[in-house]
This record gives sequence, C-alpha cells and structure tokens, in this order.
Amino acid sequence: MKKALFTIFAALFLFTSASFAHETFGGNNQHGGYTGASQAQNTAVSNIKNLKDGQFVTLKGNIVAKVGHEKYTFKDSTGSILVEIDDDNWGGLQVSGSDTVIISGEVDKDWNSLSVEVDTISIAK
Repeated sequence: MKKALFTIFAALFLFTSASFAHETFGGNNQHGGYTGASQAQNTAVSNIKNLKDGQFVTLKGNIVAKVGHEKYTFKDSTGSILVEIDDDNWGGLQVSGSDTVIISGEVDKDWNSLSVEVDTISIAK
C-alpha cells in the first residue's frame, strides 16, 4: 500500500513539474504584447524645445538629409531637428526624403544642442 501511494505521489509530482516547465520555459506559448493606445502621441518638432531631457517622443515626418555618421535632419510641418539613428536601429529599412516615417526616441538636450536619440523607426502607414 505504501509503495502504491508513493508511486501515485511521485507520478503526480512529475506530471505537475513537467507541465510547469512546459508552460514556463518555452512550451508552445505565444506571448503577446500591448496593442492599445500609446501614451506618447505624435509630438511636433516645434514643441521639443519645451520638453525635458530624456523625455520620450514620437515624431511623424520625413528624414530629409544625412548630416553625419548616424545623424540626420528630420522635418515635419512645424520645423526640423537633428536625429541620431544608430545603424542597428534601421533594421534593414531604407527610406528616402519622400517617405513619411514615424520615429520614437528620447529628447537629448545639452546646454548648446537639441536632438532626438531614435530607438525605433518605421514607415508610416
């Protein structure tokens, strides 16, 4: 009787452990993400000077010129600003000055300069 009881508890333990491991460590679960509205609405270039250093922004407009290594001029209907896009952040995307893009990143304010450090870039739909 003790042996049968031990076997049942051992089997139950192994089954629940395997189920837990499957769910936790990469079973066929597909993890999703947030798909609702973003807290960061499109920011006008003209408003960036009023924002704090490090503040997250989303801009919609055009990249109109390359002005240095990983440095570009971004323009919307309210003005233009220097944006810094690391080569790794392009993700194979190629854009021209006529393509409308959406970029998200952080305001970078120094005592004599203002720019946006871009985290993501995509073509506007």
